[in-house]
Amino acid sequence: MPTIAVIEDDLAMNDQHRRMLTEIPDAQVHQAFNTAQAQRLIDSMDFDLLVLDIELEPGAVAPKGGIDLLARYGATKTIIIVTGMPEQNLHEISLQLKAFEFVRKPVNPTDFLNKVKHALALRDLQAFKAASGRKWPDGLSTEANGLPGFLWNKRPVNLSIIELKMVHLLAQAPGRTVGYTELTEVLKSGNSTRVVHQHMSNVRQHFRDVDPDFDRIGTDPMKGYVWKVD
Repeated sequence: MPTIAVIEDDLAMNDQHRRMLTEIPDAQVHQAFNTAQAQRLIDSMDFDLLVLDIELEPGAVAPKGGIDLLARYGATKTIIIVTGMPEQNLHEISLQLKAFEFVRKPVNPTDFLNKVKHALALRDLQAFKAASGRKWPDGLSTEANGLPGFLWNKRPVNLSIIELKMVHLLAQAPGRTVGYTELTEVLKSGNSTRVVHQHMSNVRQHFRDVDPDFDRIGTDPMKGYVWKVD
């Protein structure tokens, strides 16, 4: 479940961005309407993406609060800049400060959502590339090109991003029980063990679609799940 912060001081525009982002499956969208509020929000959570307006507090002496936020978080957060400001060098400045993408107002919904999806997909891709050199349990491997995905006995397993992250947690420590608390962190949507069970049931079925005898994911009653080792 991707977590996204929309930082825009225009209430109608902020809500418009939030509504567009509901097209992203399971997206959890948070809103901030000024620089100080945005900084508190960003520091309080681990966001997958920030959608950031440059011209915050337009009545202030220095209205470009978004530039300050970009300078502060651009190196560590994935940020899409959305702005209607006319300065020709603003795009160059934003990229120098590590903005991922740049969207001009008025916003084209299709273009906006495509850039959001690209940003989120790249974030997951980078995580899997970082893990691609890991030694996985027998039979399990990652896609050779670094794309997010697992293979079982060299055959691709059809898993969602959430399911991929759950398998990653289990397989990086085979034989160790991964507790419900740790697994629900992947969901980023409360602490329902029922939802964990649903996802894990889907994971097992996807592996069995590839190998009907698959039995590597076991249940540790009242605790969590474990990638079983012989």
